[in-house]
Amino acid sequence: MALIPCQECKQEVSTEAKTCPNCGAKVKKPKKPMSRNMKILLGILGVGFIVSVNLDVDKKKESEKQRIAAMTPEQKAANEKRITQQAVAAEVAKKIKNAMKDPEAFELKSLIVKPNGTACYEYRAKNSFGAILPSSAVLSSKGKLLTQERDGNSFVSVWNKDCTPAGGDEIVDIVKTILK
Repeated sequence: MALIPCQECKQEVSTEAKTCPNCGAKVKKPKKPMSRNMKILLGILGVGFIVSVNLDVDKKKESEKQRIAAMTPEQKAANEKRITQQAVAAEVAKKIKNAMKDPEAFELKSLIVKPNGTACYEYRAKNSFGAILPSSAVLSSKGKLLTQERDGNSFVSVWNKDCTPAGGDEIVDIVKTILK
């Protein structure tokens, strides 16, 4: 049995008591400190977790290297073209954000790069009245940027032709890190 100060009146109270004999407040039992063995065990588990994550990342990198090494020259060229198309789409996403009335309110919801190189953007942005509204844009495979607000029927035509069919690479998560 040890004596601890009451949380309410600061008088000494036994750790065995349920309430303080002075003020009647409920006695909170002191927490036992973590044992040295438990700290060591948690440290070992933490180090093991970090090592396993790093090994997993290394395995994925090695697997990607092997996948690329096994590609034919045509496949490598197509892969490089795809990566270039994605990089261009990311740069255009930055330009769209910077063109907004309030770039800080811009939120990219979706960015899909289609196999033909068309990039389809869905985003939310603040208008002149302060409302945040959804909108869309298309970077055509010919390099022309069309927006829903500015280009009307031309935008709708390209969007319906290139963006509505399934397929393509969703790269919004990668681009969001760039936009921050």
